[in-house]
Amino acid sequence: MTEFETRLSECLEALREGRWDIDECLRRYPEHADALRPHLLAAASVMQAFGEAAPRDEFARTARERFLIASGERLTEAFDAEPDPSFFAAARMRFLMAAQKMRIGETRKAGRLVPFFETHFRALASAAAVVVALLSFSTYTVASASSALPGDWQYPVKLQT
Repeated sequence: MTEFETRLSECLEALREGRWDIDECLRRYPEHADALRPHLLAAASVMQAFGEAAPRDEFARTARERFLIASGERLTEAFDAEPDPSFFAAARMRFLMAAQKMRIGETRKAGRLVPFFETHFRALASAAAVVVALLSFSTYTVASASSALPGDWQYPVKLQT
């Protein structure tokens, strides 16, 4: 933004807020006075013509009511509308094609699986891993409890063994 544009923006804002008039803007920025004058005069005339133009309260209220009624009618129409039967047919076809693609993917994956690693063998292997971990921890605890002293967490294990 050039210096002139910055000064013009400041003057327009001050005019809109009522802090300065046109003469004050020209006095503050004499180096840009010749260029600022036509812009400020045009802005002042536009503000004077449209600045005070506001709709009457009655007009605003009735316009708001008409808008709400019209938008409510359009919503009612939208919710009452039934989709075209061809939409259902196309959606059903897309669904069936996606299901078939998924089934093709399953058979490809199932062909690569070794039967030993199917679901029931996975559960059995998981249970065996848990049992091995539990037995390992128990054996370690009992073996290391022989040197436990009162107050250690392994001392009750030492008393039981």
